[in-house]
Amino acid sequence: MKANRFIVALAGLTLGASAFAAGNNTVSMRDVRKALKASPVGLSLLHAVDAKRRSDNKIAGSKQTHIAYLKYQITDKDRLQMSNRLTRTSVPNEETDYSYARMVLKYTRSGILSQAKHGINLSANLEKRFYPDKELRNAINQYGLNRISASVSRSMGKVNLSGTLYGAVRDRIDKSDSSTSTHYLYAVLTQSYSLSDDWSLSLTEELFQSYNKQIENLRGGQDGIAMTMELGHQVTPAVYAGVSVSGTPFKPYDGQLIADGWAKDFGLGANVYWSAF
Repeated sequence: MKANRFIVALAGLTLGASAFAAGNNTVSMRDVRKALKASPVGLSLLHAVDAKRRSDNKIAGSKQTHIAYLKYQITDKDRLQMSNRLTRTSVPNEETDYSYARMVLKYTRSGILSQAKHGINLSANLEKRFYPDKELRNAINQYGLNRISASVSRSMGKVNLSGTLYGAVRDRIDKSDSSTSTHYLYAVLTQSYSLSDDWSLSLTEELFQSYNKQIENLRGGQDGIAMTMELGHQVTPAVYAGVSVSGTPFKPYDGQLIADGWAKDFGLGANVYWSAF
């Protein structure tokens, strides 16, 4: 039935384009979009820009990220998603870098647990990532990676708590290169508060730990606990916009609770997320 709705939507899109070219308005694009939204296919776009501020308040560089998510809802609980990421990195006195940085195929199983029945919501994901940019692949010695994750969430009135734990194995190009980590663990925790129907404030903590089984010290790099605070606005049911500040106040292995000078080197960000259908 869902597949039939998608076929009808595509037919409407074709007819709509033909009618528009012919000056005939019998089929509106609004109707086509409505039909696509009722189909199992979805398209969302994310546009984000991040800038790093130095202690002298000057921008040390910026990065633009543009991601297109194409989704197919197989069942009420099973979904396939293909995402493509383009980036633009600009650093003062250096040539601007453009990259087709990432392609990801992701399967999601949602509703494993539900808050109504079990007290929390639980979903699981399987991902296959590929780096289309050859220069990037060679620089990081990776074709891509394979990743599994589990996400939990719970809502309590205006407060929402969520977390995701990731485990990934890298597809390395030169497996004899011991400088490249072989796998990693990554945890993301988010606490958000609804200020109103349209506004929200969230705090996210990220902990990343890489490992390398080829070296005597299995544990590899750890960047510390990065934190991001974001003020978000639900502009329309389909459009979300947010501004954020981020930093890494907790550094590993430095023998102190708060890292020195962390507030002098933090990031500023803005993003827009749009659900086309």
